Amino acid sequence: VQAHYDLSDDFFRLFLDPTQTYSCAYFERADMTLEQAQIAKIDLALGKLGLQPGMTLLDVGCGWGATMRRAIDKYDVNVIGLTLSKNQAAHVQKTFDELETPRTRRVLLAGWEQFDEPVDRIVSIGAFEHFGHDRYDDFFARAHQILPTDGVM
Repeated sequence: VQAHYDLSDDFFRLFLDPTQTYSCAYFERADMTLEQAQIAKIDLALGKLGLQPGMTLLDVGCGWGATMRRAIDKYDVNVIGLTLSKNQAAHVQKTFDELETPRTRRVLLAGWEQFDEPVDRIVSIGAFEHFGHDRYDDFFARAHQILPTDGVM
């Protein structure tokens, strides 16, 4: 997985939308652009989490950070992103450094297996299929461990 995502960012820009979201999109209407459909998908996922200002959101497989940026802008939350890609981590850190927000934002070059901090919500768009079926139980056990009783994923 890491080798694939560490191909040149310029390569991915050839076919991704400006948010650099590398997963399916949600075309609510036929006239939507790819970027609009990616944002619609992100909004759909974030809208199901019950995010409140000041919560901490973990994005597992955060890619180039579009979901976290949207969560900060729309819900005023703190974010932590996990990625296995050095290129993605560097890109996300650069965009985080440019954000004007009091919210904390971190990107970690790590998999979910290494993460054990408490968070309020978890989102993962397009990463689950990379975990391997035999690791699903471990993934959900980790999610249960780091989420509060009323946590949502």
